[in-house]
Amino acid sequence: MELNISYRTRQEILTTTNLAHPDLFHNVINEVMQLMKTVGYLLCINCYLLCLNWTFTA
Repeated sequence: MELNISYRTRQEILTTTNLAHPDLFHNVINEVMQLMKTVGYLLCINCYLLCLNWTFTA
């Protein structure tokens, strides 16, 4: 699975002198969690609309 992280986070990773810095990991994890919440929310809406016999495409 491929994920695109934000430009800001990517720049933090590319310009850091310490790749083991915990903030780098936390920032990426926070972005992934937010993406999962957003996708989950959209899937719930899509399932609800399918139950109503509507269609939704993103």
